[in-house]
Amino acid sequence: MGRRKYLFILFFLPCLVQAKISLKDYLSQIQSSNGDYQSAELGVRSAKEKSDGPSLLFSPNLLSGVQYYQDLRLPSNPLAGKSTKYSQINLGIAKTSPLGFTWKVSDGLSYTSVAGASPLFISVPQYYEHIPKIEFEIPLWRNFGGREWEYLSNAQKKEIEVESISQEFRMKMVLLEAESIFFQLLNLRKSIHIQESMIAQTMLLNDWVARRVQNDLTDRADLFETGSALKWRKLELENSRMTEQELARKFNALRGESPEVSVGELDEAGLPNATADILPVVKDSRGDFRAKEVGVEMQRYLHQQSIEKFKPDIKAYLQTSFNGKDKMLNDAIKDGAQLKHPEWTVGINMVLPLDREVISSVTSGHKTAIMSAESMLHQSRENLKDERKTILSKLDNLAAQIQQVIDLENSEKSKVEYERERLKKGKTTTYQLIVNEGSWSRARLKHIELVSNWQTLRSKLKLFDLLENQKQE
Repeated sequence: MGRRKYLFILFFLPCLVQAKISLKDYLSQIQSSNGDYQSAELGVRSAKEKSDGPSLLFSPNLLSGVQYYQDLRLPSNPLAGKSTKYSQINLGIAKTSPLGFTWKVSDGLSYTSVAGASPLFISVPQYYEHIPKIEFEIPLWRNFGGREWEYLSNAQKKEIEVESISQEFRMKMVLLEAESIFFQLLNLRKSIHIQESMIAQTMLLNDWVARRVQNDLTDRADLFETGSALKWRKLELENSRMTEQELARKFNALRGESPEVSVGELDEAGLPNATADILPVVKDSRGDFRAKEVGVEMQRYLHQQSIEKFKPDIKAYLQTSFNGKDKMLNDAIKDGAQLKHPEWTVGINMVLPLDREVISSVTSGHKTAIMSAESMLHQSRENLKDERKTILSKLDNLAAQIQQVIDLENSEKSKVEYERERLKKGKTTTYQLIVNEGSWSRARLKHIELVSNWQTLRSKLKLFDLLENQKQE
C-alpha cells in the first residue's frame, strides 16, 4: 500500500499542481480567446482581403443580353406586312483603362420575321443578322488620362490602409492592457505577502508593548499606537485583497475565462528588468498617428477627385460594326465574320454641370476637410513627441529610484540581520528588531511599487514604431 501511495505521488501529484502562468502564455491566451483582439485581427484580415478592391475599377466585364420583340400594329402600308417578330442575343467584353478610355467588343445575332409582307416591298421577310461590333470612347476633359479614376482608386486604397493600421493598433492596445493587468496582479500579490508579514511583525510588537504595559514598564499610549498601526495595516491588507480580486476578474475577462476561475501563480521569469534592460529606440510615430497621416492623404485624393469630377465631361467615341445578313443562319454568320459590310460612327458627347455654386461649395468642403485633418495631425504629432519624451524620462527616473530603493532595501536587510544576531546575544531588544523589520518591509513594498510602475510604463513603448533594424518584443 505504501509503494502504491509513493507511485501515485510520484506520477500524478505533478499533474495536480497548477503550472505558473508566464506573460508569454497569458498573451497567447489573449490572442486566441479575447473578443476585442480577435475582432481587430479579423479587421486586419478584412482590410488585406479588400486591398485589391480598387483595381476592380479597371477589370474587364462580361456583357450579355437577350431581347424579344413583337409588333402587331396595323402598318400604314398594307404591303409592309401584318406583324413583325424580332429576337436578339449578344455577348461581349468591356474594359476600362487606367488611362481613361474604355472599349467594348461584342458579337450579336438576331432573327427577324415579317408576316404577310409583299415580296415587292420586302424581298426577304425572314432573315438572320450577325453584327460583330467594336466601340471605343476616350475622355477629352474630365478624367483625361484617367485622372479621376486614379484619384478615386488611390483614395479607396488609403481608406483600406487606414482601416488596416487602426485595427493593428487596436490589437496592440488589447495586449498592452493585458500586460498592465499581468504586472499589476503579479506585483500586488508580492506586496500582499509582505503586508501579511508586516501584520505579523506588528502583532508581535503589539504583544510586546502589551506585556510592558501590564508590567508598568511603559505608558498605555504606546499600546494604543501599536494597536492603531495594526488596524491600519489590516485595513490596507483588506484593500489590497479586494484589489487583487478585481484584477483577477479583469485578468480572466481578458482571456475569456469566467470571473470565478482561480488565477494561478504568475511567473515573473523573463520579465523586463529596470536595472539591466536596454530600452528600445522608438520613433515619434505610432499606429494611431500613422492612420491619421494616411487619412490626410486620402482626403487630398478625394479633393482632387471632386475637382476632376465636376469638370465638363467631353468624350470622343468611335463605333464600328460588320454586318452579315441572310435568310440562312450559317450564311449570315459567315457574312458578318468576313467584315464585308462595315458601318462606322464617330462623334463627340458633352455633359456640362451647370450648378457651379453647389460645385464650388462641395469642392471647398473637401478642401476644408483636408485643413481639418492636417490641423489634427499636427497637434497629434506634437502630443506624440511630448508623450514619448515623457515616457522615456519617467522610465529613466523610475530606474534610478529603483536602484536607490534596492540599495535602501539591502541596507535595511543588513540592519535586520545584524539586529537578529545582537538579539541572540542579548545586546538588543525585540522591539528594535521588529522596528527594523518594519523598515525593511516598507522598503520592499516601495521596490515592488516602483518596479510595477516601470514595467507598465515600459509596455507603452511597444505602441510606438521602432527604428529600423530593431525587433519588436
